[in-house]
Amino acid sequence: MRTSCCNASHYLDALTRHSPRQFVARLWNRGAWRWHTRPLATAAGRTRGASGVACAELCRLASAATAAAAELHSRPGLLHVWHAPRAVPARDVEDQHNYQRFRLVARALARRYLIYNDRASLDRLQVRLRSWMSGHDQFVERSMEPMNISLRLREWLWVLLLLWNRLPLGTRDGVVSSMRRQKARLNRHVEYEVPGNHPIVNLFAIWMVEAFLESGAGSKRSRAVARRLETEAVNSFLPDHFHIELSTHYHLQMVRVLTEYVWLSAMIGNSVAPEFSDSLRKWTTVLFEVMLPDGRFPLIGDHCHSLFEESAAADVATVRALGGQGPETESSFWLKRLTHASRQVSATSPCERVRRVHLFEDAGYLVARDTPSPTPSVCWFDLGPLGFIRNPGHGHSDCLSILLYLRGAPFLIDPGVDRYDDQPDFLWFKTTAAHNTIGLAHHEPTEPWRFFRWTAMPPIPRRFFEERSTGFVAQGTFDGYLATARAEVTRRCAVDWSKRMIVIDEVRFLDVERDSLRVRWHLDPDWTLSLKGPGTVVASNGDDRVLVTIRARSSLRTEMRREPVARDYASTVPGPVLVGTVDRPGTLERIVSTFDWS
Repeated sequence: MRTSCCNASHYLDALTRHSPRQFVARLWNRGAWRWHTRPLATAAGRTRGASGVACAELCRLASAATAAAAELHSRPGLLHVWHAPRAVPARDVEDQHNYQRFRLVARALARRYLIYNDRASLDRLQVRLRSWMSGHDQFVERSMEPMNISLRLREWLWVLLLLWNRLPLGTRDGVVSSMRRQKARLNRHVEYEVPGNHPIVNLFAIWMVEAFLESGAGSKRSRAVARRLETEAVNSFLPDHFHIELSTHYHLQMVRVLTEYVWLSAMIGNSVAPEFSDSLRKWTTVLFEVMLPDGRFPLIGDHCHSLFEESAAADVATVRALGGQGPETESSFWLKRLTHASRQVSATSPCERVRRVHLFEDAGYLVARDTPSPTPSVCWFDLGPLGFIRNPGHGHSDCLSILLYLRGAPFLIDPGVDRYDDQPDFLWFKTTAAHNTIGLAHHEPTEPWRFFRWTAMPPIPRRFFEERSTGFVAQGTFDGYLATARAEVTRRCAVDWSKRMIVIDEVRFLDVERDSLRVRWHLDPDWTLSLKGPGTVVASNGDDRVLVTIRARSSLRTEMRREPVARDYASTVPGPVLVGTVDRPGTLERIVSTFDWS
């Protein structure tokens, strides 16, 4: 009964909130599933390749790539060691169905052959391409098929950019023909029904094939796709310039995709719309503004593999290099050399902006730092919604959660995401229990009934903040428990960067029956906890010490646990968790957590 109610709520939301375009797209993808899941037609001999203009442009770029290979070979510091992927774990269904999605094998082999003249790499590349074209998967998960096609098209186009003049004619024509058919199918299934990252990647792949392999860079069709891509991108970011899926990972991925789009456009002599260029600079600025001292990002919302690189760190490095903010990477090297550009593409250069305390009004994230030094202390306070109303799938039930970096080192963290899977162990990472917030023992403001589906959308907290000379004070009041437990939660966070952080949680119960309360603090795995007394713990990491105390009006018990932390997707390590529980709270219960590092 519960599942049917969840379905009813989900479809009612889709009916009332989706735009007509999205609703029609949803009906098409649901109703035409037989067409949507049919296998692509296999290649049969040589067929017509790219148009004359597009072919000539591709040949010119391929020649430039060959000429640049000698320079790259003389700069070994740029080169990565490229390997074919090892067999994926049997339990990882996503990776099994996307075996070329997250492992950049084709482009890696092309680069290796181009740079080292390694004939074995070219042979392996041809075997892999022909194998896929002659006997590709007969069934791919419907929800991921358009994305898989998009990423495959992008990887294969890079193979052509690097090896156009070196691939055997039969292999090259077969690849071009297959890409054209895959693009035609993708054109019918752009994922407008899941606004966020999917439509942008879909349109980017369609534009690449249209501009480089079909009608040509300056054609009416390729320009129409380019404008559609730019419009969709602008609609995929909030007015405060944060990505609508409220995930730092997907914000990074979309900036990486759109940065490459701008450079490829410059490569073929096209210009992007001025308003899009200005917006991309702001999105890139936000990216650097929320970056943590160690160059990583807080794992807010879902995170997964990189779309284009071997890691998210490589994405960051490439975006920084293309924006003139860091040393060159191999990806930035190829884009710059093929563009023949020693100057920067202005759209990818971030604005200069450092704010000590900033609230992203639409995303709801309060980001504060004590100093612009290389190793600042940073605090994140989540005062925003669970996710984007039309597609909250990548959101987490983490309202009022807090993250804290001390002198550049992670202290209070978000455990991240292990895998995109519907099993309870993986869904746990999206629940309140996996975040640094206060919750009720037997009630949730919302629950994931599948990995990308929620039973309800809780209300957005009422909030305020005030910047002070030594830190900040912020407060959020959350009504998400009113519907499930008749309780109102208020969290107040006060930070003095020289001394401590104090977090005050107040829970007001409106019914006689009161559920027990739990406040959780997830620490980075590098820290260890030692109990010093009732409600008093010392956290240690090398020479660093933080005294943690938890007090409550009613009787409180404290326990230390070990729970999984996914610093990287599909890889977990145990991390310390401090839990304070009030079993019999009063009508107005208060819990005070103090973190003293003075």
